[in-house]
Amino acid sequence: MERKVYEEVRDQINTGDLLLWHTYCLESQIIELKNNTSIKCSHSSVTLRLEGLRTDWLFDYGSLENGFEPHLLSKRLADHDGRVYWFPLKDSSKIADIEEQIRKYDGTPYGWKDLVAMAFYSPDKEPSEMICSEAVDIVVTGNVTGKILAPWDLPSLGLWGEPVEIIIKEAA
Repeated sequence: MERKVYEEVRDQINTGDLLLWHTYCLESQIIELKNNTSIKCSHSSVTLRLEGLRTDWLFDYGSLENGFEPHLLSKRLADHDGRVYWFPLKDSSKIADIEEQIRKYDGTPYGWKDLVAMAFYSPDKEPSEMICSEAVDIVVTGNVTGKILAPWDLPSLGLWGEPVEIIIKEAA
C-alpha cells in the first residue's frame, strides 16, 4: 500500500472520499476484534471539500459521540493517535448527490444501540440515529435499507479506489 504525507495528498482529497481510522485505544481494539481484513480500523468517515472565496476547507464528516457532524480534517489528523487510510471516490459525478445527503443527515444523533448490537450481529440501517459506517454508507450510496456494514467492509462496496495510508506526522 502506498503511504503519503497528508500535505502531499490534501489537494487530491475530495468530497465523498472514504477515510478509515485506526486508533491504539482499548475501545478501538475491541471493535477491531471482528475485523479480518488487511486494514485495521474501528472508525470511518467521509470527506467534504468546501471551496470559498479565500480558501478551501476540507472536512472529515463522521458520526461520533455527538452525532453526524463535520470536523476540520487537518485538526482531526493533528489530534489523532493512530493510522488513517484514504480511499478516493471513483466516480466524481456522485459529488453533488453526496453533498446533498450530507446536508440532509447533518446533526443526526449517534446510534448507540447499533454500536452495541454490532458486537453481536449486523442490525438494519436506521437513519434517525447512525454509527460511523452507517452514515458513510447512507450519504455516499443514498441507500437507507439493508444491514449496517462495519467500517472495514465499506471498501467492498466498490465505490472507492485503492487506499493510501496518510502519514500524519513525518518522523524527525
